[in-house]
Amino acid sequence: MTLSPEEQARLERLVGTACRELPLLEAPRSLAARVAAQLQRRAAQPTWRAPFSQWSTGLRVAFVAVALVVMGATLSMSAGPGAHLITRLLAPLSRVLARLESTGALIGLLATLCRNLGISLLQDIPAFWLYGCAAGLLALYALLAGISATAYRTLYGTR
Repeated sequence: MTLSPEEQARLERLVGTACRELPLLEAPRSLAARVAAQLQRRAAQPTWRAPFSQWSTGLRVAFVAVALVVMGATLSMSAGPGAHLITRLLAPLSRVLARLESTGALIGLLATLCRNLGISLLQDIPAFWLYGCAAGLLALYALLAGISATAYRTLYGTR
């Protein structure tokens, strides 16, 4: 259904007038009571449960000062007599890192093997075959894209 611009403007005015004439709806009493109760609960919350930006300035300064003191104590403890405790706590992490290091050596070995294999294959396979395989892969990729687009249009296209 296509309308001329004048008919569309007249229809828009008619719908707008009808919508403005509708009476306003009131919220159900149970909803108003639940909203008021939720607002009272939020107002009664302790300060620490409010967002940090809503804390008073003095409380924010005190929190940052305490956090800095705790960080300083932690750093001094790691360099002082409590260092053996941290070392003991981090021992499982060092074992994991050692395994990752050996895994890295294995991956390096596999990468070297693949590189050497690739170099020997590139020297033994004629360039014409390599270009043909690359062109075939590009053609298969284009075919996949075409099939995907056709399937999408078939399933979700406009009817």
